[in-house]
Amino acid sequence: MTVATPDRAKHGYLLSKDEGDAYWLFGMLEIVKISRADTDGQFGLMEVTVRAGEGSPWHVHPEEDEWFYVLE
Repeated sequence: MTVATPDRAKHGYLLSKDEGDAYWLFGMLEIVKISRADTDGQFGLMEVTVRAGEGSPWHVHPEEDEWFYVLE
């Protein structure tokens, strides 16, 4: 993964639909759009494709907040 330069961080992030580091986890396709390395550990953004009726197992993040934005 490429670490963002201060100039990139100042001007924002733009990845196309097919860009980002992709991983399969629990049957879900997870694409890292903005990593913690890009933001000095302050923020991360992932695009996750999940089949209907499936998803991440119940879990807790004691140190972070987690938000979901459902597209379909």
